[in-house]
Amino acid sequence: MWQLIEASCREDKERFRSEVVPYLVDYERKFESCLVAFKSATTFMNAARVAPFARFRLEVKAVEELQEVLNSQYVHSLGGVHFSHHGEGSEGLKLLSRHDEKLCHLIELGVSFNRLDVDAIERLSRSAYVKRLTWLGLRKCELGTAHIKALSSGHTFDALETLHIGENQPGFEGFGVLFEEFCSPALREIELSASAFSSMGRRGGDTFLEDAGLELLAGCAAMQNVRSLSANFSRISAKGVQALVNSDHLPHLEQLMLDTNPNIGVSGANVIANSKGCARLMYLSLSQCQLGDDGAKALASSPYLRDLQLLDLSSNKIGDEGVEALSKSDVLSGVHTLNLGANRIAEEGATALFSSDKLASLTSLSFFGNGFGASTHEAYLRNTRLRGLKSLNLGGCKISDELASHMLMSSMFEGVKSLILSRNNLSHLSAAAFRDTISLNDVEVLQVRDSQFTPEDFEVFFEADLKALKELTLSGRRLGDVGVKALLRTPYIGRLKVLRLQGMDLTNDHLMWIAKGRWESLRELDLLMNYNLSDVEPLKQAQWFKSLERFSVERHETRYPW
Repeated sequence: MWQLIEASCREDKERFRSEVVPYLVDYERKFESCLVAFKSATTFMNAARVAPFARFRLEVKAVEELQEVLNSQYVHSLGGVHFSHHGEGSEGLKLLSRHDEKLCHLIELGVSFNRLDVDAIERLSRSAYVKRLTWLGLRKCELGTAHIKALSSGHTFDALETLHIGENQPGFEGFGVLFEEFCSPALREIELSASAFSSMGRRGGDTFLEDAGLELLAGCAAMQNVRSLSANFSRISAKGVQALVNSDHLPHLEQLMLDTNPNIGVSGANVIANSKGCARLMYLSLSQCQLGDDGAKALASSPYLRDLQLLDLSSNKIGDEGVEALSKSDVLSGVHTLNLGANRIAEEGATALFSSDKLASLTSLSFFGNGFGASTHEAYLRNTRLRGLKSLNLGGCKISDELASHMLMSSMFEGVKSLILSRNNLSHLSAAAFRDTISLNDVEVLQVRDSQFTPEDFEVFFEADLKALKELTLSGRRLGDVGVKALLRTPYIGRLKVLRLQGMDLTNDHLMWIAKGRWESLRELDLLMNYNLSDVEPLKQAQWFKSLERFSVERHETRYPW
């Protein structure tokens, strides 16, 4: 993207770098956007002025900002508009409809987390620019059947590839209209998940897709090019899963997310395992689906799940039998991201997993909340197929201080870039191992929440020279004067981009010391749950504070636009 933008303003690259690049922000990965985003009208127009042939996205905080861009000469650079979380979605849609003829390059529209009225949806559907939209976000907009009918009453969304429309209340009739009248063959990704609150019975039943809605979707010819389907929290059972995976209208489905549908159970796992329609799946997420050992065994025995790259079976009450079956299965042979967290796997099952010869492709493993003992550590060290791991979550694995120190001093974490050791029994031995080890030289992200460190242990911990560290998360223990002063002396203070010190019993004096630190690279500072803090002004006066993009402290959270 950088090269594309710079190529459009070759005659003034230095101006582009000095005036535009400092204001560019990364957008949340879940939206998979190809547009560079700006969080204010001023920075958006600066970019458009310097790179007139590029297209950018504006993240709107107020309708007045959008009005400013629409009335400017730079409206042609408007490739995307997002109103998410700002409560002015209806007014924004109506404003866009009044400037319809100017929006010749608009391809992304996000109005999620806004309460939209039917009139605004009708105006959206009658606007000519919707024929060019490739991405549309309408998540949690309180859309009912009338809204869905209004959405389908105007122009067809012929270019729409991604639709996020979960956490609404369309009802069975609304789902039928959505699938049969609104969706077009261009659709590649559809997100229909309900909310966690809905699954706990706190909202109306119309929110849920359920088996009947999934059967409608499976019978819709417009789904022929869908690659990705998300229907979490949707009260789906094995019956709905069977209709989906055996559908003739979903020949290209590669990503299937059905998290928190406990009615899927073992029967649903058997349906997936024995369906030829699942042979093309690359991403499969079945977290909190009540699979148990029998469900894990069913998936492990599948002759079709051979192309999986991501597999999430977290929170499924899987024990040693289930994980041992998986560790012997070719289902794991191509998996690069595996989540087995929050199951019932003890040391024996963990040792079987880490001894597996099926993990050569694995780069990310989440194993939090299971057992991890000395025999598991030894198996890990012996298994050369684990050398490709870049992300490892061993939080809450009941790892003792002695074992943790042995793990840190071994070669176990060599090459790992993201490491989570939270909620284990780490104490003074582990603190010394952090200081003395050379196996953490590649770690960029480190989380050590809720350890047993004392302020004196933190003093030792901060002596570690973690050469690549960019993000550090600590929480739940008192840092104390000794710990704060040691933090300010740590060798990596100038390299940190993200620092989270939640619930560390920080005081106003500690803030004054932190304000004097050399935080040249810091972009996010999280001090939540430090209830003794009452004066953050010393921080705000620091020169480095002006470079923060996000600052959080109890009762106050700010995302900065620069």
